[in-house]
Amino acid sequence: LDRDGVLNEKAPRGCYVTHWGEWRWRPGALEAIALLHNRGYRIALITNQAGIARGSLSAADLEEIHGRMMAEVENAGGKIATIYVCPHHWDEDCLCRKPKPGMFFQASGDFRFRLDRVLYIGDDIRDCQAAANAGCGMVFLGEVGPDETMPVTRHPQCSFDSLAEAVPFIIDLYESEGL
Repeated sequence: LDRDGVLNEKAPRGCYVTHWGEWRWRPGALEAIALLHNRGYRIALITNQAGIARGSLSAADLEEIHGRMMAEVENAGGKIATIYVCPHHWDEDCLCRKPKPGMFFQASGDFRFRLDRVLYIGDDIRDCQAAANAGCGMVFLGEVGPDETMPVTRHPQCSFDSLAEAVPFIIDLYESEGL
């Protein structure tokens, strides 16, 4: 999963969630994570957090936000196995910042799964590009902008308004395709 715009309300462009008081869960996100976890799905969060490089928040601030987020997920009956964060500025040309697939490759190596058997859920065209670059399927939350193009991939792609709305599709795809 991506974080901002999938689990929580995304801050305005160029702004960041800098402390827990700014965190706002998207409707149904906690329940969706709990449902997926209880059906046996392993969930990893893969998120760009350039606010660290830009000085809007520290790594410790982000760790506190993620700690509180994980606690609320667990209190709701869900679990996020791990979080991968790219803290770099978009001008740094690192290998981990989406749309590059570095964090996907790291997750695949850490958890020993095939990326072509994974759906990535995001709300930004860069999420789609990262999933395609990693060889994953993609669930897009929202609408593709008029000047944006979804990457071409042989893997599943679909669009929903929220993570909660996407869960039945995810479960059906994995059960019917044997992923």
